[in-house]
Amino acid sequence: MRPELLMPIALAGWLLSLLSATAARSLHALAVHELEELCLRHGSMGVFRYIVEHRERLTQGAESMRAVATVLTVVSFVLAFAHVSAAAPGTADSLPVLTPSFWASLVLVASLAMLAANSWIPHAVSRHAAVVFLYYSWRSWWLISILAWPMIVLSEVLSGIFQRATGADESSEEDEEEHLEDEIRSIVSEGERDGLLESDERDMIESVLELDEKDVCSVMMPRSRLDVLEINTAWDDAVRFVVASGRTRIPVFDERIDDIQGILLAKDLLRESLLPEKRRRPLKRMLRRVLTVPESTMLDEMLQQFLHQRTHMAIVRDEYGGVAGLVTIEDILEEIVGEIVDETDDEPPVEFSLLGPGQARLDGIVRLDLINDKMGTELPEEDDFDTISGLIMSRLGQVPAAGTELAVDNVRIRVLRATARAIQQVQIRIDEELLAKNGNGTAHDPS
Repeated sequence: MRPELLMPIALAGWLLSLLSATAARSLHALAVHELEELCLRHGSMGVFRYIVEHRERLTQGAESMRAVATVLTVVSFVLAFAHVSAAAPGTADSLPVLTPSFWASLVLVASLAMLAANSWIPHAVSRHAAVVFLYYSWRSWWLISILAWPMIVLSEVLSGIFQRATGADESSEEDEEEHLEDEIRSIVSEGERDGLLESDERDMIESVLELDEKDVCSVMMPRSRLDVLEINTAWDDAVRFVVASGRTRIPVFDERIDDIQGILLAKDLLRESLLPEKRRRPLKRMLRRVLTVPESTMLDEMLQQFLHQRTHMAIVRDEYGGVAGLVTIEDILEEIVGEIVDETDDEPPVEFSLLGPGQARLDGIVRLDLINDKMGTELPEEDDFDTISGLIMSRLGQVPAAGTELAVDNVRIRVLRATARAIQQVQIRIDEELLAKNGNGTAHDPS
């Protein structure tokens, strides 16, 4: 090889190392939903499916190429430097002795160059433009993953050897997942103790971690409560049914409820209603594709299916293929954030029952100003809360269990019913003796 080609080869190796490191980092940090949106805009869903399905292989190919490119850069640069030094006047027989300052400068420049190629630039690109970078360069990494298949195979072989040597089995991944969840819970609990997280934020994080422990049967609307429409229903009857149900999506069946044909969207029905009767499509041609899942589907998997297939509703089938119920994306989100009430939901009446002089049983969402007006109390109203449940959680720092008692000024409060995220019902009693003894409020949990 001609010596004068060594430096260009070193620069090319540095550039290839930069691109490979950027690809590997971008694949690790890839936001799947952003890639899906970009591919939808360009009509390239095949690219999206390939990158998602072969993500691990593309990553291994990019990392293998980065290692090769880094070695190529270092070796070519060292040989080029040695050639230049040997060709210098008076150094024909041996390399010159490097001074400490020159050696330190050389190490510093080389370190900065490799850090830029393997860390700084890839980190910046993967953070702000990972999706765009992968969309326009995925063919290169597809080709590199094919060329690097011997190294990928060797990596798999070594992984299998170490797995057997360490006695790890297939359940090790599940153990690692459980260990990670325990670590997250510990960090969240510590953050709450330090005041960095509120109790409701902690509950939301824990609810997300528990999605893989519940199946769709735990949140679905059962078969007996479904609002379904027969496919041959007359147009006017179908319109009245949709309006009366208050649903935006209606499952449509043919003869038997187990034979769901699709989903009718209320907005599609409204759009067709504006057309002359002769131009309206029949219900059968207006149906959207229906997603069906087995009863054993876990909530985290169901949420992923909703996001990837861009739908909000799924029919749950039992072991015999019949309709067991219906699950929506709202049902899963309610497991994380609590009950979601919209304008179509019937607002339940708030209970406030006087049990006798100075005693009452009431729901946790009753406002403090209403309690003070009706019972002549002076329960504190602050910016952070305005309900009796907010007052209790503010004093205790958590959602208490049923049976917990709290004294605030001259009012004794007892929690009658509560869930993991909310206080549902309490009982309060005015006790003048507490005004002096327990003015600041204390809590007692009989359990």
